[in-house]
Amino acid sequence: MPTINQLSSIGEVTSADQIPTYDESNGDTRKMSVLQLQDYMQDNLNLPNNSDEVNFLQAGTSAVERTVQAKLRDVVNVLDFGAVGDGVTDDTAAIQAAINYVQNNMTLNVSNGPYTGPQTLYFPDGYFKTTAPLLITKAISIVGSKSSEFSTGARLFSTTSGDLLRFTPAGGGVSFSVERMNLFSTVAGTGHLINVVDGSPGYNSWRVKDCCFQNPQQMAIRATGDDIQILNNTFDVSGYSGNCIQLGSNTAGDVASNVRIIGNNFFNITVHCILIYNAQGAVISNNIVSQPNSSTSSVAFVDAQDSSAALCYGSETYNALEFSNTCSNITISGNSINGSYGTKSIFNNIGTLTNINLVGNTFSGSGSGTAIVAGGMSGNVSGNIISGWTTPISA
Repeated sequence: MPTINQLSSIGEVTSADQIPTYDESNGDTRKMSVLQLQDYMQDNLNLPNNSDEVNFLQAGTSAVERTVQAKLRDVVNVLDFGAVGDGVTDDTAAIQAAINYVQNNMTLNVSNGPYTGPQTLYFPDGYFKTTAPLLITKAISIVGSKSSEFSTGARLFSTTSGDLLRFTPAGGGVSFSVERMNLFSTVAGTGHLINVVDGSPGYNSWRVKDCCFQNPQQMAIRATGDDIQILNNTFDVSGYSGNCIQLGSNTAGDVASNVRIIGNNFFNITVHCILIYNAQGAVISNNIVSQPNSSTSSVAFVDAQDSSAALCYGSETYNALEFSNTCSNITISGNSINGSYGTKSIFNNIGTLTNINLVGNTFSGSGSGTAIVAGGMSGNVSGNIISGWTTPISA
């Protein structure tokens, strides 16, 4: 009988292949199939069939054992639903299916209380192409693979006219977040990259953080709702509209309240950094405006529109901060704004303003007019550093 080293090797093993085995009951050697061996091992050695039969235990005192399947389902990956992320394949249906799964498998424990179930939708590195708006109606956290940069990370983009991410609340107490994503459009159109559509009630407590925005068709972020945080994002929106953030609109009920716009970088902007239609209580702080686009003679950092005004993209020359509506409880502090404004102002009050605080900002560049026109408003204008203007402040 040849030894095992003298036997010829076989190619791929199939379930029908036979192997010798000793039959104890008959005292002789017989054959059995690979499939029979597999069934025997599963029945007698308690081998797992899938991930719901393998346990996972987190390190640490009082950790609770769960299955590997439950652990893996904590976060839903868009690849789980067939998204490709190669920049060519249309991933709209796959991403929407992933969104629907996350939304439809969450449970609200008590009224306006915490949710249970998968709340995070994860995008790995890649270019994820869409051809229709992605619709979100419930609580969700959309997270990219890393702190977003223009050339790396999770890039989600629209190739048709319309919104990229459209948030329309289906009930009260609904929150969401978008973090570490690169969002952009490849065509001109009528949509926004993030459009939070006001509802009754609207979204309550939402956040956009550490994202990059490029070339929105209209606004990078159109914001309504309450308790809004727009933090540490980068806006480079010179293409198409040249607009970044809009608070509220001239439609009744479209209100943005308790807003924090902090630590953002506005780069190469052609029209608006922040356009205010209807905001009740806002802090705009520690933002940087650098290199306004040379094709525009003046860029608006904050522009408060009259409630009856229509949106105007790129057809006017703006003051850096212009308030022409009845605005209240707005704090603008610690921002750094650099640009050439010609005869325009950094801050121009032509409305009825209550408790407007313009404190500790740095304005550098050039202007032949008055830098800050603050007459007729209540609040505080102090500690601002102004260089390059003929007349710094007119009370």
